[in-house]
Amino acid sequence: MSDIKITWLYDYYDCETCGCTSAEGARVEIDGAVVLELEPVAHCFDGVTHDSDDVYKMLLQHLGHTLEYDETHSDD
Repeated sequence: MSDIKITWLYDYYDCETCGCTSAEGARVEIDGAVVLELEPVAHCFDGVTHDSDDVYKMLLQHLGHTLEYDETHSDD
C-alpha cells in the first residue's frame, strides 16, 4: 500500500485596479516522491488554479485510472 500526501497550496494577488484574486493548487507525493506539482498563480488575467476536483482527477490519471463524471440529478 502506498502513502499519498496532498499539500494544498494557495496564492494571492492584490491589484490596485482589479482588486484581490486567489488561486489554489497542490503538491502530491506518493511514498515521499513528488508526482504532481500543481502550482497556483493568482493574477488579474491568465491566472492558474487547480481546484480539488482537478487534483483528484490528475492523481487518479497518474495512478492509471480514468474518471468519468456523471452529474445526473433526480427530480424530487
